[in-house]
Amino acid sequence: MRDYAYTALLAFSLVFGIAVCLADPAFTVLYALMIAMAPLAARGVEYYRSLLGRYIPGSESEKPDYRWALSGILPIPFAYMFSWTDWLYGLIAVIVVAVAEETFRAGSVVLLRDQLQLDPWIAVATANATWIAYHFVLKPFSVDYLVFLLIGAVVFTTALVKGGLGAAVLAHVLSNSLAAWVAISVAKATPQVDLMLGAVLVLVALFIGVSGLVGKRARA
Repeated sequence: MRDYAYTALLAFSLVFGIAVCLADPAFTVLYALMIAMAPLAARGVEYYRSLLGRYIPGSESEKPDYRWALSGILPIPFAYMFSWTDWLYGLIAVIVVAVAEETFRAGSVVLLRDQLQLDPWIAVATANATWIAYHFVLKPFSVDYLVFLLIGAVVFTTALVKGGLGAAVLAHVLSNSLAAWVAISVAKATPQVDLMLGAVLVLVALFIGVSGLVGKRARA
């Protein structure tokens, strides 16, 4: 499956992720994991699909279906306070983080299954548990953030299985952007933050819209 959205977002993240790491060294580990897991991520999608596809309603398409990115709206009621306040940095960071984390969740399953010979269910559970644990290395533990991450894991996995890596990344971008907008709006958001989040939402909407038009033409 050729996932052009994921490929474009991965290329963007590889280039601009360097600037994000220089601005905040905490991103360095995530950036390194993205590079390491990128060659495995596409095969990881197939592992997720073979294991979970039958349990999640809806059919998997041979072509990426970015409309599944809309599922990123679901975790928003459990939004956690994000702190990206510079709009340009925030715009880049929200994409790099989404690409890196979805690449890790998909690619690590391949390592766990192929190298460690773990049971498929244990491999998927371990990959997602590690993804959740990583967030609490960076931030203090809180129940609301844990709930947000657990729901996010289910939602992003659903987008991954049904829509592909690009859909999962876009769902992740959409979820983090709207969650940040909800949290920051409560704290009286600045115009710069609103602009950054608006730009990200427009980007996601364009990808989803293009996907819908391509899907209709393919079926015609």
